[in-house]
Amino acid sequence: MYGILKSNVNTGLLSELRAKFAAPLTLTSNIHRSLSDTLSLRMVGSEGVAQRFEIQATLFLDGPNFAVEQLSRSIDDTIYVRPPSLLKKVGNSSGYSNNNNVWESYPKSEPRYLNNSDFAQSKGTMETEGAKVVGDSTVTIVLGNDAFLFSGDFLNFGNHSKTYMIKTVSNPDTVNKTVDVEIYPPLVSAVSDAVSVKSGIECTMECRFSLDNTFGITYLDGVLPDSGEINLVEKL
Repeated sequence: MYGILKSNVNTGLLSELRAKFAAPLTLTSNIHRSLSDTLSLRMVGSEGVAQRFEIQATLFLDGPNFAVEQLSRSIDDTIYVRPPSLLKKVGNSSGYSNNNNVWESYPKSEPRYLNNSDFAQSKGTMETEGAKVVGDSTVTIVLGNDAFLFSGDFLNFGNHSKTYMIKTVSNPDTVNKTVDVEIYPPLVSAVSDAVSVKSGIECTMECRFSLDNTFGITYLDGVLPDSGEINLVEKL
């Protein structure tokens, strides 16, 4: 389950959520782009380097306290978010797991259910192997004995707060328990060897409310509070 966390603590538990995301939900990647016409009517474009993820969603609230807090929110507040995952059947997922030293790859010919769930989710103990510099888009990750890692999920590194999407998981080394992970966007901060990695339901995205966000609540049927639609932007 995904949504706004009560704090920066995120171990994947449902109880850690203050408010859950409700469908429909829009997740976008924002990069500043400029496009213009020259005197010869040829189109010239440029693109910035900075990138951030943005979320537009409605919320299921855990009670009136969150709704009341909405009225006093500041645009500078840091909002800790468990970002949505691309839910996918395990049989159709691209990834690897090290489940108690049993190495497995996905997709499999038949769907496999993890922890009595129909869906694959990245989670578990992981760390980087080797150092990477700013601009690298592939990182080698060591999977611990409880780790699952799938494309389409998010991850972040222990030495900086930027959130990345997992594009591919490849080149498994079953001896050293490593995989190569292609990420988007490329690294905005260097990572050294043995930096902790949090992924999937354990990944935390630091956000702020968008400048055009309206703070308040709506009452449905006179008694049911609803925060309405919120717009969150990744904090860079």
